[in-house]
Amino acid sequence: MPAVWGVHPLDRRVDFVREGFIALERPGVGDLRRIGDDRAHIKAVLVARYPREKVGTIQQWAGTLIRFAFAANAGDLVLHPDPVARTLHFGRLVGDYYWHDGAPNDRHCRKVSWTHTHVPRGRFTADAQKDASGRAAFFAVDRYRTEFETFLDEQGSRDATR
Repeated sequence: MPAVWGVHPLDRRVDFVREGFIALERPGVGDLRRIGDDRAHIKAVLVARYPREKVGTIQQWAGTLIRFAFAANAGDLVLHPDPVARTLHFGRLVGDYYWHDGAPNDRHCRKVSWTHTHVPRGRFTADAQKDASGRAAFFAVDRYRTEFETFLDEQGSRDATR
């Protein structure tokens, strides 16, 4: 069964839905494929680049980068909450992790096919809304994932009958 992930942009000027991708920014780390799925190595790179950050912050960043680059797979569901519009966007990862080295910022990226956009958050229970609003930039949506999957299944059934 595909995983369900939530993502928040660090740079609010990036429109994930319009651009067809999601991204994490952590300048100075570089292409994670060169580092590999090695938490200790990623933490060492982060400490070297951000020597004044707290140990807990470095650990959290390393976990986020590992999830994004190595745990998420093509076909996984992505939820992207828009707190200003109070909506959710739903999509599927369609490709592997890739590194974008360039302006305005270096970015860790994944391509997404957005299937349902601008869905009012109020359509879901308060607990599900909270689950879709994790604190990390890229996080697993676990506790109420079935509520989101049911919504998409219902939407698929409606789309098939049109």
